[in-house]
Amino acid sequence: MIAKIKKYSTTNTLVILGIILGVAFGSFFPELALQQQVVGQIFISFFKDACSAFSVF
Repeated sequence: MIAKIKKYSTTNTLVILGIILGVAFGSFFPELALQQQVVGQIFISFFKDACSAFSVF
């Protein structure tokens, strides 16, 4: 079973899976999803900082 999971755990697959799970989570548990907004904002700020560190311009 682990080999099957590793086979499909490419970056693209994980991103698509994350989007699908995020939409489902927001659809079925909207109140809980709104509480997780802070976590998403922190992730985005870390991502922006990481991208700007590798920026050439």
